[in-house]
Amino acid sequence: MVQGQPELRIKDLQEFALNKDAFGYSYENFSWWRYPDEQKKTEAKVASRPHTWGNLGLKGIVPGPSGTYLIVDGDNKFNTDPRAINDYPDVTDNHGASGANGMFADGHAQWIRVKDYLVTRELSTDEYNTAP
Repeated sequence: MVQGQPELRIKDLQEFALNKDAFGYSYENFSWWRYPDEQKKTEAKVASRPHTWGNLGLKGIVPGPSGTYLIVDGDNKFNTDPRAINDYPDVTDNHGASGANGMFADGHAQWIRVKDYLVTRELSTDEYNTAP
């Protein structure tokens, strides 16, 4: 939870916990790569697939299971707070702007520091994210 910002916790409850049947999330699932053609992550592909997209200088790198996340902290893309940055750590997120938790394909969990976030996301998703 965001320390010292109870209004954000209440906002999350208002948007995602409207009643016992409403959906909600604390984490986002990334079981696919964006390019080419929305490929599903499988054990064999995660072990051998080279990065194919973007201009962060990562093309051809094989991050493998220990460098490919499957799940990261949830980030509400409908957040209307002007400080919010979708799919990037910011002050409105669960852990603030310093980073996010990730669960990787080899089974380990790791804190992803904000300075490493774009590279980790790009290698894990092939989404061509070069800026927050």
